[in-house]
Amino acid sequence: MKFGNPEENNISNILDLQNIGIKKYMDTKITIIRTFWGNTKRALNEIFPMPIFPNEVVYVWGLENQQMLQQRGFNTVLMGKECTESEYSTIHLQYYHKLQAIQRAETEHSEFIFLDWDCYLAKPLDDHFYQQLQKGNDVQVPLYAYHDSEGIGIVDIMTHSAQERYNNEAPPELLAYIASHEAQLRKYSWKFENMLVTPNFSFFYTRNPNVGEELIKIATENNILNCIEEHAFYLFANCTVDEYIAKFEPRVTYGTHNDTRMHMERKGYDLSNDPVIKINKYIDMKVNKNIYFKHI
Repeated sequence: MKFGNPEENNISNILDLQNIGIKKYMDTKITIIRTFWGNTKRALNEIFPMPIFPNEVVYVWGLENQQMLQQRGFNTVLMGKECTESEYSTIHLQYYHKLQAIQRAETEHSEFIFLDWDCYLAKPLDDHFYQQLQKGNDVQVPLYAYHDSEGIGIVDIMTHSAQERYNNEAPPELLAYIASHEAQLRKYSWKFENMLVTPNFSFFYTRNPNVGEELIKIATENNILNCIEEHAFYLFANCTVDEYIAKFEPRVTYGTHNDTRMHMERKGYDLSNDPVIKINKYIDMKVNKNIYFKHI
């Protein structure tokens, strides 16, 4: 889901790990790209106070956003003077910004990794990291999963800060989003062991020069909403879960790391049937992973 509370992450410890990566590996062999659009407090809270990698580029919308990022030391590519593309400024369409950034990046870089801001470095990148990516498919995106139940995503949305913000009662606009999210997810996911399994675009590796353009074409032709880039990639993959794991699943990260769920157990959430842990366990039975990035 696209919701969370970045304030619950231990940012100081995370940044310590990032600095280890910077000091040990100044010449990152693959360009890292990120995106930033909008002006919400939640989005701003996710932005690091400094770049993590020397060849990290942020594709940004908004002159003020660009100035803020440059003041923090980021290299930027300005995608538009306004903080969003007008046609993609709704909650249902905002993730077209990701695909636009990827489409632009593939005209400027022959190989790159796209990272969400809540996808953190777990350990310094080394030769094994690059070898794992480069011997795999030319496009790689990890999987994650939801319970196959009514109101998919409500557990994730109505936890943490959202509970305080809405006093445990979701407003009509959020309920409408959840209904739309569920309808789209059911359409663009694999039904698998009482779960709905889908790509997770927190991490995206490519050396395919046309994949961004193709994903935008898929998304627009199918009128995809909400998790646009993930649903488009589901159609792009056009295969079974097992075929996806063999071909597209990166060996260096999970869609969502198990650690993300542990705080929920402390609050009484039963992890024994948790879809994230279940899909990660299934993936581990199929491929060997060595984790360099953790998506929180």
